[in-house]
Amino acid sequence: MVNKVLVRHRINHQRYDVLICRIVKGYTLADEEEDPLIYQHRMLRSNQGETLASGPVETGPMKKLHVSTINLQKAWGAARRVSKDDWLEWLRRLSLELLKDSSSPSLRSCWALAQAYNPMARDLFNAAFVSCWSELNEDQQDELIRSIELALTSQDIAEVTQTLLNLAEFMEHSDKGPLPLRDDNGIVLLGERAAKCRAYAKALHYKELEFQKGPTPAILESLIR
Repeated sequence: MVNKVLVRHRINHQRYDVLICRIVKGYTLADEEEDPLIYQHRMLRSNQGETLASGPVETGPMKKLHVSTINLQKAWGAARRVSKDDWLEWLRRLSLELLKDSSSPSLRSCWALAQAYNPMARDLFNAAFVSCWSELNEDQQDELIRSIELALTSQDIAEVTQTLLNLAEFMEHSDKGPLPLRDDNGIVLLGERAAKCRAYAKALHYKELEFQKGPTPAILESLIR
């Protein structure tokens, strides 16, 4: 997924390529000075200014990294968010923190680049969220869900709403299951927000889920319209 984003945005970065080689081989990103790949990369860059030649590497097990839930809790906290700028900053900070504290080495290695190029953090938001979600305990997951619900109901901000609607859809099709929003995983809330921002395919999907849960004349009428 990370590679697809890089190709889409035509991003090339020599150091990133070297770090990916380390990750694929099953190494961590610590103790870079001892890595011959890093040393060779620096020597070529300083002496020749040439790109490190890439070749086939042996695949190996990828270790999960520790997730700092304390930093994530600070990022998803939404108590003092009021204005549109507040919520956009909340989304930006959360997107970056999810990458920075992701349990996936591949995603975490994108954090530095995402700081300078915000679209990358946005494109990797769903994958980074899932990688961190699995490492949270039940209370922390509940706290994060409350913040997401608050973000969905506090302001009509298209960028925030679309990002969270896409996340809900991504989670629904993942092995982690749907986002555990209140009231049947938030199908009414998500449907209303989808209709509000003109994401009609998503709105229809959630209305159909409502109908399956309990058909009523009002739901049937809205489906016909």
